[in-house]
Amino acid sequence: MPSTTRTIFLFSPILALAATASQPSRTEPQERSALAGPRVEIEQARVSLVKRGFNGRVERLETSPEEAALAVLVLSENEKKLTGQVLSERAAIIDQAVASNIPLLLKLQGFRDADRSERLALLREWSEALRPLRAHGSLADELAACLSPANAASMKTLAKEYNEALLEEASRSPGNAAGKIGSGPRSTRAQALAAERLLGLGLELKRSYDRIVAARAARLDETIKLIEATPEQEERIRAIALEFAQQSLGQPTPALQRDFVRRLTDVLTPPQRVKLLTAGFGK
Repeated sequence: MPSTTRTIFLFSPILALAATASQPSRTEPQERSALAGPRVEIEQARVSLVKRGFNGRVERLETSPEEAALAVLVLSENEKKLTGQVLSERAAIIDQAVASNIPLLLKLQGFRDADRSERLALLREWSEALRPLRAHGSLADELAACLSPANAASMKTLAKEYNEALLEEASRSPGNAAGKIGSGPRSTRAQALAAERLLGLGLELKRSYDRIVAARAARLDETIKLIEATPEQEERIRAIALEFAQQSLGQPTPALQRDFVRRLTDVLTPPQRVKLLTAGFGK
């Protein structure tokens, strides 16, 4: 999965902090009991969420590892339906939390420059804002309840393997994201875990931003008027929106949506971005 090369300006401070499949070969036994009947063997390639780039570092997912795991497992139609409902409900809760805390969202622009106490205070505020999500329990447990025992176990194994790979890499890499959270000269596993949680929060907030800005921008004429676009900006915005519509055909993938939001915000000034963000939440 390609890593994000650019991030929306509101979330760059947080995000800046921070499978190969193999088919085992088997040979069919030469002798088989005549009474055993035909035997069907289902081979499954070993899958992993851990992929490494040319530099040997783990390529970060653009979703949670649990959600990414669902994409590589063979799910029944009912499992797809139930897990989809869980993901949609959790996304709606995050969107509502962001919608109700725009001033807090804007504070993230100064996250990198804040001291440790200010960072912790900001994280506590977001933790409180996301209280309704915590009431649902962990994402892994909520998804597992929708899956067969085998698929639930596989999902958790894939997610654990990915998380462990990130923690191991962060713990032994000098100057990594974890070191920015702790105060010691060397990063520890606890610091690496704190950093990964922070990065996960930044990713969730950014995805929420992408969803809402993309939905708002779909109402193109209203949006152009709202942000008081110049003639040159209007021309570029309409061209970007047309290309997005042609590519997505009404069903945009997360990658298309992310690219559309990035290109759109590149056209806007910081005050226009704030206007778009605020209006996107119905304010």
